[in-house]
Amino acid sequence: GIRDYKVTGVQTCALPIYLVIRDKVKDDTVSDRKTGLIWKRCPEGTKWTGNMSRPCEGKVREFKQQEALWWAQDSGGGWRLPTKSELESLIEKRAPGAQGPAIDRIAFPDTYTCCYWSSTEDKSDLGKSWMVSFESGESRRTFSTDSFAVRLVKGGK
Repeated sequence: GIRDYKVTGVQTCALPIYLVIRDKVKDDTVSDRKTGLIWKRCPEGTKWTGNMSRPCEGKVREFKQQEALWWAQDSGGGWRLPTKSELESLIEKRAPGAQGPAIDRIAFPDTYTCCYWSSTEDKSDLGKSWMVSFESGESRRTFSTDSFAVRLVKGGK
């Protein structure tokens, strides 16, 4: 389905009609008008450059789940680790055989395709939490001691 995002931090590039651009060049966020969530465009460890040929600069940092929760808390500004359902809201269906991440690549151009932590713990299996893979477009339970990427979020309805 068509998403209604407000993307900030883009100077000039061809964008689908459902993306609304603001004039801020250095802003690194995507606002989802449906959910009220504001997402960082780049995974943690990288920074938004505003240059669409190399939009996120740096090395993606991986965390154990508890470290990811602490990192988000220490980030300030209302940023937090998203829930499983919030992360799943970013998954885009791909055509059979399509390559690349299962996420809007204009809104999130340098998405690390594998796995991102959610803040959702598995209540039925202590020591496990939920992560989302933008490679497969699926969420899975995994050991909280595994290391994955983080995309921070704030807000929500």
